[in-house]
Amino acid sequence: TASSSSAQATKRFTFLVEGWVVDFLRPTTKLRRPADRKTPFSVPDENRKAAILVNGQYPGPTIDVYENDTVEINVVNRLITEGVSIHWHGLHPFNEPWADGAVGVTQAPIGPGHNFTYRFTAFPAGTHYWHSHMDGMQSARGMRGPFIVRPRPDKEGTEEEGRSGSSDVGAEGAERGGTVAGIKYDEERVLVMADEWRDPAVCLKLEGAMAGNDVCSDIDYASVNGQVAWGDLQHFDAKKYPYPLIDVDPGKCYRMRIIMMASNAENYIVSFFGHNATLVSLDGVDVEPIAVRSVNMHIGERADVIICADQKPGYYPIEMTYDYACTLTKGHFIPPGFHPVSSCNFYAFLHYTGQREILYGPPKSPRGTGGGAHPQSVV
Repeated sequence: TASSSSAQATKRFTFLVEGWVVDFLRPTTKLRRPADRKTPFSVPDENRKAAILVNGQYPGPTIDVYENDTVEINVVNRLITEGVSIHWHGLHPFNEPWADGAVGVTQAPIGPGHNFTYRFTAFPAGTHYWHSHMDGMQSARGMRGPFIVRPRPDKEGTEEEGRSGSSDVGAEGAERGGTVAGIKYDEERVLVMADEWRDPAVCLKLEGAMAGNDVCSDIDYASVNGQVAWGDLQHFDAKKYPYPLIDVDPGKCYRMRIIMMASNAENYIVSFFGHNATLVSLDGVDVEPIAVRSVNMHIGERADVIICADQKPGYYPIEMTYDYACTLTKGHFIPPGFHPVSSCNFYAFLHYTGQREILYGPPKSPRGTGGGAHPQSVV
């Protein structure tokens, strides 16, 4: 990310679009052994995915700029056979409509071996994201990432190079505190929520047994920040594929920038167990603060909530419920032309850091540990 000022600045980024072979359950997540990232030949066959990554990471690099900055993003297409384009979801390039990224509407594809520089004004402020607009398959293969536009502070600025490259999406903007809708917070976290597919070119084609239905199940795997978020009905190896963790420090309040980047799952109803949540922004627009028990996030939507780490330390579930899919879980009647799903409730965890975790540890089931094993009821 790049720092900034009250005077408009020019922020420059480079996006290298390349084909990668990854484990689709955690394409580029950096974890300790035995959950460390594997080389392509070491990825289990059933998990090996032909991905399209920007700057070698998933989710892609976070663009973090100030409102009314001029953003220049040089997209370099290193794919062998596919054209690409990128759409800036939530931003309004009123003065540069040709930079919107819609193939066949505002531009031709960026061909293999070619590059194109998008140049537009970052507007409006808010939590947004970027994704491939060549076709739906490229986004599902990994070509997507966060785009944060901040209200401009009253400081003097300069022109500088933009920086985007951290694969630790949840830590983007971590040290940034501030005030939104009159509520102060200490730090930020970005939560990219998505669904994951080993072969979206097959599963997401609407050529199933009934016209318009998927070839595969409506959902099999969910993810948070590029790491599989296991369902309550799924069986897994918690050492090799642990739950995603959102680290928080006791006593601090956090602005959680939640972005729903799914390809096929229509929505997740997001709940933070044991923690009161205050909704402060929707789709980049600040709202009158309101206490919520959950937030229903549909594809493309963004929501900012304030969460305070004011509970007993531990691991607290973050639940994502795909309610429509609950009628397609095991034990329900599956209509002709539909497929059963592996789960409809998926989980990540709020993790209180800086603790001596002697009597508890990382969860191996949807139930939390430490203080998260018995979370308080939310108001």
